[in-house]
Amino acid sequence: MNCTKFSKGAGHNTKLMMYLQPQFNLKEQKFTDVELLVRFKRDNGEVLTPDRFLPMVRRSNIGQEFTNWTINQALEISDKLCSAGFKGKVAINMDGEQLNEQTLSYLQNRHSCLNTFKNIEIEVTEYLRTTPVNITANLLNQMQELGISISIDDFGIGSNGLEALLNFPFDKLKADKSVMSADSVKREAIVKSLVGMTLAMNKSLVVEGVENPDDVIDLEEWGVLNVQGFLYAKPMPLTQFIGLLPAPGREKIV
Repeated sequence: MNCTKFSKGAGHNTKLMMYLQPQFNLKEQKFTDVELLVRFKRDNGEVLTPDRFLPMVRRSNIGQEFTNWTINQALEISDKLCSAGFKGKVAINMDGEQLNEQTLSYLQNRHSCLNTFKNIEIEVTEYLRTTPVNITANLLNQMQELGISISIDDFGIGSNGLEALLNFPFDKLKADKSVMSADSVKREAIVKSLVGMTLAMNKSLVVEGVENPDDVIDLEEWGVLNVQGFLYAKPMPLTQFIGLLPAPGREKIV
C-alpha cells in the first residue's frame, strides 16, 4: 500500500493512503481503468474519507501540497501497474479548489520531466460556482493538451450537470451512483439517454454504483459497456489489485 505521513500543519498525526477501485468492461469482461481514492488513517485506526479530511486539509493551508501528492501518487501507481501489464487509465479526483493555476503549473513541470501523461485521468468532481466556468474550462483544455484525459464525475448531481457538459472538455462521463437507485422506469430512461448522448458525442460512459447482478442484464441491454461498483470490486490497496490482474497470455480476469 502506498502510504505517507501527512501531518504538516494539519494538527493530526495521520497517514495518507491511496486505494484503487477499477472500472469493468461488460463486453470484454475485464478491468479497464482505475480510480484512486484517498483515505486518512489515524494512529488510533480511524479511517477518514474525503468528506471528512478535505475540510481539514484546506483549513491547514496544505491543499496544494495534497493535490501535488495525489498527482505524484497517480504517476507512481501508473508506472507500477504498467510494469504489471495493466495499461488502463489511472484517475484522480479534483474539485473546483484544486483546478487552479498552481495545479496546472505543477502538471506542466512534471510533464516536462516525464514527457507523457497518456495513462493519467482527472475526474472533475464538484466544481465551485464561485470559479468562472470559462476559467475552469481553460485549465482543463490545457491539461488535455498535456495528454491528460478528463472525465466528469458524479454526473447528474450538484453542479456536475448540463452546465459542466456544455462547457467543459471531457473524454468520459461517469453517471452518479444515484442513477442505479432510481425506480426502474426512471433508471432505464436516464441510462438510455446517457448512452445515446455519449455515443453521439463520441465519449465514453461509465455507470457507477453497480451492486446488483440483476442490474447488469438491464445495463447490457441498454448499451452500457463500462461500470464501476462493489459488484465487481471494492476500493483496495495497489498490491491487492495487481493480484487480480491476468497472468501473461490471458485475455480476461473473470
